[in-house]
Amino acid sequence: MHCQLFPFTIQARDNQLYVFNAGSAVSTDASDLTSVAGDGSIVKINMNDNSVTELVHNRNTTAVNGFFSGSVDAAHLYWSDFSSVVYKHPLANGAIGAFDWKGSTDAQTTLPYYLVKYDRLGYFGNGLSNTGMSTGIYAYDFVYFWTKGGQGKGMYRFTAADILSANLSSAGTAPSSGAILADFSIRSFAIDHINQKIYFAATAPADKVGFWVSNLSGANPVRIDDAPVDNASAFITGIAVDHSTNKVYWAYRAPAGLTESDFEIHPTYRTGVKMVRLAKNYSVDTEVGYFAPGLAAYGLSIDDVKKY
Repeated sequence: MHCQLFPFTIQARDNQLYVFNAGSAVSTDASDLTSVAGDGSIVKINMNDNSVTELVHNRNTTAVNGFFSGSVDAAHLYWSDFSSVVYKHPLANGAIGAFDWKGSTDAQTTLPYYLVKYDRLGYFGNGLSNTGMSTGIYAYDFVYFWTKGGQGKGMYRFTAADILSANLSSAGTAPSSGAILADFSIRSFAIDHINQKIYFAATAPADKVGFWVSNLSGANPVRIDDAPVDNASAFITGIAVDHSTNKVYWAYRAPAGLTESDFEIHPTYRTGVKMVRLAKNYSVDTEVGYFAPGLAAYGLSIDDVKKY
């Protein structure tokens, strides 16, 4: 059986390439996935010898438990299911194998690689729910950043100490880290550690669709590119910050049906990998160019090990 690869997230780190494959069933609505068999995985590719190690797969459960977003830091692998749970696994522990679905999100909390679920953060009842696709999970400076898209909105920041040991049934007390970018349905994001910026793609509301940058606090968001969206799951799924070229790159998929006349009026509405100079302080460049015009990519990453 052929499995179409949807690597919405890829990340290069320490000469390894991590590929987060959501599987062949992709939607912005969880109800489309609950009765579909999973066929996603996270694999690690050694860029020295091209050897491949499968770290975890969901072929034994449904597509809701696919790997819709993820990241890697020096010690851990992180990923989210479609909308409800985030997981964390020590890289030193090696491959997990088959993902373990225990029958409910409550039961998932007993797994050694469980991190958090939607109703065990004080954001529950304050914007965070199990609706809307989880579109990013990232750990930076001891703070987790969890984003929602589709029917959800915003970026939810929390620390390990903010994770509750029991479910909330009513609105909780939001973590002091705070939710940011609450007006945006976010499809993907990347953090520029040096310049303290967040780059993110917004699929809703209609007047905010496009590629944006904000301060790390979420303040002063500026739209860099207003290119439109028709498929929120495949809009801009890969963003990569590169300090060696002083640019940020993002993979854009244009709506079907646009014509050459549209592109003459709006040159940046074409599919391709786009780029712009990194924002610094209060300076934001909006002169968008193409690194790879016409390339319909999903995940995007910059190798941190130079190749010659």
